[in-house]
Amino acid sequence: SPAMAPRAGVDLLVAAGGDEPEGWIGQSRDYARIHGVQRPVMLVPGTNHFTLLDAVADRKAELCRTMLSMIGL
Repeated sequence: SPAMAPRAGVDLLVAAGGDEPEGWIGQSRDYARIHGVQRPVMLVPGTNHFTLLDAVADRKAELCRTMLSMIGL
């Protein structure tokens, strides 16, 4: 949510569906910039805000692998 700021010092990953309209992807980039997110926004090719969750659950997907590495798995 754009209204929620992350806690200071938290390693945050912002991801967006690669098939989203540029305006929506821009919102993700703006959120990351405003809150000082160090990682680049991850665009998941072939997904939108509904199907992006498939990449969260797929251990072969870069998004899932990145999330798991962030928590030490």
